[in-house]
Amino acid sequence: MNNELTVTFAANVATTVKAITTAALPRETGGLLVGWWDLGTVFIKDAVEVVDPEATSVGWSRHQETAQRILDQTLEQIAHPWLGYVGDWHSHPKPCPPSDTDLRTLAQSSLQFTNPLILLVHAPPDTFEVRAAHTGQSCSPYVQYRTLQIMAD
Repeated sequence: MNNELTVTFAANVATTVKAITTAALPRETGGLLVGWWDLGTVFIKDAVEVVDPEATSVGWSRHQETAQRILDQTLEQIAHPWLGYVGDWHSHPKPCPPSDTDLRTLAQSSLQFTNPLILLVHAPPDTFEVRAAHTGQSCSPYVQYRTLQIMAD
């Protein structure tokens, strides 16, 4: 994957992730990123939480069955054909970048998808690290935040 990938976050995503992260402290938490791909850009419309009852201050796991159920419910509520799973997010209670494990997992997971996957890591109060991977290769994409509107069919 080249470094020409752009990730555009809806303005509400940071607010949502910060609120969920704050509520979970001192534990890590995380979830799914919902959006779409178009011409070298990944648009992130929303972030939803996938609770890990065994999360600690240094670990959170996305349980696949729970994640799939939450994704299905979210997509049913939004009911727009463009939207789908585009990646994961999770928190680090103390400021630190994505771990080697985070990056390996992202790269490995990207092998299952035709489009790039995104990882957003949030550390309070205002640190957001974004990584992407495609076909097992990772990179740091260009990131922007703006209001996103999805056109009606």
